[in-house]
Amino acid sequence: MLEVDGSVGEGGGQVLRTSIALSIATKTPVRIYNIRKKRPNPGLQPQHYMAIKAASYLSSAEVTGLEIGSQEVCFKPGHVSKDIPVLDVGTAGSIPLVLQTLIPSLAVADLSFPLEVIGGTDVKWSPTIDYMKYVFSPFLSSIGINLHIDVKRRGYYPKGGGRIVFQVENVSFPRELKLKKFHEEVIIRSVCSNLPETVAARQADAALRLFEQTKTGFNVRIISSKETAISPGTSIIVYSAQMFRSCIGSDSIGERGKPAEKVGEEAAKRFVEEVRPSPDVDSHLGDMVVPYLFLSPHHSKVKISKTTPHLETNLFISSLFIKRKYYLIRSDHGGVILEVL
Repeated sequence: MLEVDGSVGEGGGQVLRTSIALSIATKTPVRIYNIRKKRPNPGLQPQHYMAIKAASYLSSAEVTGLEIGSQEVCFKPGHVSKDIPVLDVGTAGSIPLVLQTLIPSLAVADLSFPLEVIGGTDVKWSPTIDYMKYVFSPFLSSIGINLHIDVKRRGYYPKGGGRIVFQVENVSFPRELKLKKFHEEVIIRSVCSNLPETVAARQADAALRLFEQTKTGFNVRIISSKETAISPGTSIIVYSAQMFRSCIGSDSIGERGKPAEKVGEEAAKRFVEEVRPSPDVDSHLGDMVVPYLFLSPHHSKVKISKTTPHLETNLFISSLFIKRKYYLIRSDHGGVILEVL
């Protein structure tokens, strides 16, 4: 049984998610201890509990220590199965973070069936569901995995209640990674729920103004909409993501008392910062792709906008499960180059 210290790296939920995902994908039993030790509320929280619960259903796993507040979990995966119920993360627990835990094993097992997940689609400290759909999904396509996401209802903090149906299809994974830099068209996608549609429009307009002020020269397209939810909320994503081309995005979440204009400006400003080193992927996607690069037998080389604790954590955890050499080299023109041999 592989031993993983949950306090390494960023010391939070990322250690847990990546360890469980790779445990299933590589059929390696794992013991994770010191779970979220560096956090003010250490141990499993409801969101982490549900992510492991979902993974245990999916892989017919034997699990011990699975309870709220637990700082140690032993996870012994079995065979990946279609016999899995609807997954309710609870209130506004992040659906995208649950997807991060489940997708690698579905791709490796080459099983394709629809799964419904209930929880938060657009919440803090997590990618939005639109980031998963419009930035993460195109990257997966480049390595032979099709990720389909159908958003049935948005879920915002604190009530959640969002509903999505997703399906993973292994088309040709592991395909060798080949991305091309391409940033000529940028899409601003703004959404609001249980609020005037003008809120989404104001977010998008503010993002567009920032692009005009910074004179980026991008061709910008705006998509603004009002969607169903059980509570008010907003989100926006700015992205340049096309199949087999650079996958870069930045999102922002609306909050009570936070002007719509500030939400839009945040997303656009972060996008400009991410794209400045001319990377293949942004800093958030950079850590999310690591498990797939290790699972693939191919030599991979990808330029990331910057190093983050999540990137370093995922590299360390992935190398525990899969013995691959890797290099993280600072680029002369900004950003870092990750090479997995």
